[in-house]
Amino acid sequence: QNAAAVLDFQRNAAAAGDEVSKLTVQLAAEQDKLAHMKSQANVLVSNGSLSQVDADAGVSSQQSRVDDTSSRLSVARQMRDALNVEAEGHR
Repeated sequence: QNAAAVLDFQRNAAAAGDEVSKLTVQLAAEQDKLAHMKSQANVLVSNGSLSQVDADAGVSSQQSRVDDTSSRLSVARQMRDALNVEAEGHR
């Protein structure tokens, strides 16, 4: 029974680590997209193709995605770190 509990614990730790990796990659992609959108918005607003209000709304929406993913990554890292500390205690 103890071996099963350790195995279950290790699976949870691995899953937490995988979530950190996934969210790290996702955050980088979303930050790149945000930078691109900001640059694109400036060009489109300056040539009159897009209103400042629409540009701000689009950039704000992407910023919200970045902020959400950043928060989720922070929580996932805390979970991973807590599981790693717990795993160290079982050794």
